[in-house]
Amino acid sequence: MRVLITGANSGIGKEAAVKYAENNYEVIMLCRNRKKGESAKEEIIKKTGNENLSLIICDMSSQKSIRSAVDTIKSQYDSIDVLINNAANFDLTISEAVKTAEGFEQIWATNHLGSYLLSHLLVDLLKKGDRKRIINICSKGILAFPFIKINYDDPGFFRSSKYSVVKAYYQSKLAQEMTTVSLSEKLKDSQITVSAIKIPAVKVDASRLPDISKFKLKIYKMKMKHALEPSRMAETYFWLGNSEDAKMMNGKIIDENNKEVKFVSAVNNIENRKKLVELSNTQIGLS
Repeated sequence: MRVLITGANSGIGKEAAVKYAENNYEVIMLCRNRKKGESAKEEIIKKTGNENLSLIICDMSSQKSIRSAVDTIKSQYDSIDVLINNAANFDLTISEAVKTAEGFEQIWATNHLGSYLLSHLLVDLLKKGDRKRIINICSKGILAFPFIKINYDDPGFFRSSKYSVVKAYYQSKLAQEMTTVSLSEKLKDSQITVSAIKIPAVKVDASRLPDISKFKLKIYKMKMKHALEPSRMAETYFWLGNSEDAKMMNGKIIDENNKEVKFVSAVNNIENRKKLVELSNTQIGLS
């Protein structure tokens, strides 16, 4: 069995790599930083005794980097069982929209377009796998924004007078929820299962926290006292990718207890889902 995990060098992604490696999966780690990726890879091998780990450098905000990584993957592997779109950007230090080299807002490019492109480029390899699973990662935090919508005319908020990294982040997570449904419908005849996980607050290593004010840092650390350990969430990542029962979750979203939960109300709008597909296809150059 073979799993590909984006952002596998830290947090839940790293713990998921550990969980799959412990269960004799071959693990492909897609990471942006080579040094951190190599360090995590060696740590996971030492911890699990599984040496079937490989590292491929990929910046999920860059479509050029993703296409290059996929070329490497296809040259080395003939199938993939599970794709976990784990990598995400939620940089609270950002005060204005940051453009990627390809002209897209960085959070939108990383959290939505990157995983959208990667999923489409790897469909052929997933069809050849035994598990045939795509897992998208969403957030319970979006419940604080019940009326959030995709800004189809300006998804990067470049024309907005007040850019908000929080708004940009949850818009991208809404896009992940919508994509889970639309992609599951598109791939219904391929036997590929497309599901999502709605992640609650999860503990983050203090060294990875952004350079924010002492007050905000204090509030954040208080919140983390009640957060789940990344290893606990990795169990859900593994269940959804490996369990036979998880096949029933095609086009659905689950929580940390492997229970189906509702999508944000905006996901139920068929026309809006179609608009997102059209926008995303245009932005990744998919006809």
